[in-house]
Amino acid sequence: MLLANLMISVFCNTEELNDNPHFIKEIFDLFYPDGFIVSTFQINNIEINLDNQNSPIVKPVERPQLKKSDSNEVINFLPDRIDYTKSIRIAQGEDLEQHQDIDILSFNDGIRYLQKILDHINRKGFRLALNIKYLDKIDGIENTRLINSFYNDKDLSESINKLVTREIFKGETINIIHNNIRSLSPMNVNFGNQNLQFKGNIVQNDINTHQSKLNDRFDGEIIKKYFEYFYELNSKVMDGLNE
Repeated sequence: MLLANLMISVFCNTEELNDNPHFIKEIFDLFYPDGFIVSTFQINNIEINLDNQNSPIVKPVERPQLKKSDSNEVINFLPDRIDYTKSIRIAQGEDLEQHQDIDILSFNDGIRYLQKILDHINRKGFRLALNIKYLDKIDGIENTRLINSFYNDKDLSESINKLVTREIFKGETINIIHNNIRSLSPMNVNFGNQNLQFKGNIVQNDINTHQSKLNDRFDGEIIKKYFEYFYELNSKVMDGLNE
């Protein structure tokens, strides 16, 4: 099973960190030594239409982005969060065995980059999330029931199409969401900046702090401890697939 996509997110108020020249220069100076270049990407800003509330106004907005052309690493500055993403480039129909997993060094780099940003803009996050996606081929017909021994003795809040449980870490409620999609026919898979028609297993783990707490409390120093714990939980979930 190939670890093909990794996304580390810090949720915080970054609305004003837009594509103005001053901020663009700041992040260029900050990340040029790490091999990033500055770009922008587009999101849709949805506004209420006072003349017709059933037809909202959609306005495209440019947001700052840092990216490495040689390693498929991207940092996106969204209005409510900052995402670090790394994904493996996979050509359509290419054998997954030709690729190696995204390694722990990339995970540690992503944390370091987010720490650097939080320290530079002098603010804290209010939520943390780790999303990891694996791809695996399927040989023949397999059982489509979702089974994972990590969840055997847990209280489940969902268990039909995905497994969801929670744990407590340093006083925070942590959601542990496991989704295993199996398809014998090609399906559309989006990860990083790629879009593939893929036939096989797609395993997605989403580990995050609970959405009910919105106070700013995660600074650059503390996020490393949480993300390391998230990564440990991800490893336990993947071990559960093999038991």
